[in-house]
Amino acid sequence: MSAQFKSGDEVRLKSQPDRAGKIACDPTLLQGEYWYPIYFSPGQSGRHPESDLEPYTETTDPLSCCATDGSPVVRPFRSS
Repeated sequence: MSAQFKSGDEVRLKSQPDRAGKIACDPTLLQGEYWYPIYFSPGQSGRHPESDLEPYTETTDPLSCCATDGSPVVRPFRSS
């Protein structure tokens, strides 16, 4: 049995999909399951079993990258 994730991988919790973080270091095998230390944000970290983790890629609002200053470009709607 090998670990599904490695240090530095970004994951989110299946039980709390709004919580995503980065695996801080190698997992520990406890009672047949890998447990990973996850860093969520300053002061927010914890250990979670591999069965509660899924790969995660942060998504961004496609409009947020359209302007050079980071603000979205808003164009008026025209109907024909």
